This record gives sequence, structure tokens and C-alpha cells, in this order.
Amino acid sequence: MVCYQIAVWMVGLWFPVAACAGWVLEQIEYANPGAERTRTVQYISKNRLKTVGAGNTFIMDLHQNGFTASDQENRVYWSGTVHEYIQEVQTFQQTASDLARQQMEEALKDLPPDQRRAMEEVIKQREGPGVPPPAQQPAKRPQVTVERTQETTLIAGYKATKAMVYADGKPYQEVWLANGIDLKGDLDLKRMRGLQAKLSKAIMPESPGGQAVEEDPAYEKMLDEGYPVKIVELGERGEPESVTEVVRVEQRDIPDKEFQPPEGYRRIDLRAFFREELEKMKRGE
Repeated sequence: MVCYQIAVWMVGLWFPVAACAGWVLEQIEYANPGAERTRTVQYISKNRLKTVGAGNTFIMDLHQNGFTASDQENRVYWSGTVHEYIQEVQTFQQTASDLARQQMEEALKDLPPDQRRAMEEVIKQREGPGVPPPAQQPAKRPQVTVERTQETTLIAGYKATKAMVYADGKPYQEVWLANGIDLKGDLDLKRMRGLQAKLSKAIMPESPGGQAVEEDPAYEKMLDEGYPVKIVELGERGEPESVTEVVRVEQRDIPDKEFQPPEGYRRIDLRAFFREELEKMKRGE
């Protein structure tokens, strides 16, 4: 539950965004056409991005390297820099990992000798002898290729062309690009992707594959050719696994107050918040 709460404060960051004088983009995410859909709205203006999702909102200010995350249910928010957020998340994850190991060791003490040895063997097999934590292992970068197609369709009112992305020869993504949406004038996309990569590595260090693909020059070049209004994540056999699709694009002026912490919310200390979560873990909540 804790990991979910941390990850959800990142919702929408991975999806490339952009801006002009002011833009509002609404997008949906779903596993298949009949599955429940998650809806997010992005507000973009003057190198700032605000993403409103289910229960959470975050704001990024690229001018000031600012990052604000808020919890709508508890009416609280945290505000600081991206670097500060990453540091606190990494500290929390390490402490939580150490706590989980301690709890496991305590649980093993109460088992009969045979069961304890069996469980210890399972743990060793999972971790591997002498293998450092996943975050410390250099990931092999996949070979990324992008195949442009002639297939087109209308998405959110814009003509989009399909491109296929492969990682080590296997299907990775189906990306629909709309070159009629020029959103580069008001948001530094390259810097945004860099910040997104840092956040992803901090929050999900065990999943470097997707990060490596989307940081590849071939992938970045593809994104320069148009705005990705639809991304279909594919399995190794090419089967769709999830879809992120823009359903509305609106260009309008957005007031500066839209990018301020929400009124009536209480500011919290992120370190104190994580400390409370650790206490919940200790109590088994």
C-alpha cells in the first residue's frame, strides 16, 4: 500500500507532455477496452505542468525545479525540489527494505529448524549469492528500433500516425503520433523526460527496462516527430497490455494560481510522512 501511494504521486509523469500559451489535455489509461479506466487531466503553461488524477495532484515547475504533490482525501501537500523528493524516497525505501528484512528474520526464528532452513534457502535463491541490490546493478541497454507505418487514425480530433517500437527485436510499444499538435513552445520536453527518468529510477529501481527504452536516442527522435496521443504497451508476443490515450485537447489561457498548492490544504514534512508510514509497517498495518 505504501509503495502504491508513492507511485501514484508520480502518475502521469512518464507520459510525454508539452505546452503552449496554455493547454489542457485529458487522457485515459486502461488494460483493455472493457476494463476500468483511470482518467487524468494535465494543465500546461509557461514551463509548468499540473496533473490531476484520482485522489492525487502534482505540479512541476521546470523554471524553479519545483515539485508539489497533494493528497485530496487527506487535504495535505508537500512542496520542494525534485532532488529533495528523490532523496527522501530513496531513504524511505532503504529503511523500509531493512525493516522488512528484520521482520522476516524475526518470523524465521519462530519456525521449526527444518522449515527455517527451507525458507532461508528460498530467500537466498531469490536474492542470489553475492548479488547487489537491483538498483546497483547496471542494466543492459536494449537495442531500440522504431518502425514508422502508413497507418493513420483520428484521435482527440487530430490525425495520428502509428509507429512501432521494438526492444531487442521484440514488440515494446505502439505509438500514435499527431504532428498537428505543436506543444514544444512552452515546456522543455527534454528536461521533463530527464526528470521523469530520475523519478522512475528512484521509485521503481527494479524496473529499468522501460526507462532504458524511452531514454534511447531512437525513441527520443520519434517523439520529436509528433505528440504521442496514444501509447499501447505490448507484451513480447505483441499483445496489448495497457493503453494510455489522449481524449481531449484544449488550448486556452491558464491562470498562475492553477499551479500553486491548493487552498485549504495543510503542508506536511515528507520525512515525517514517511516516518509515519514506517510506524504503520512496524504495526503490521
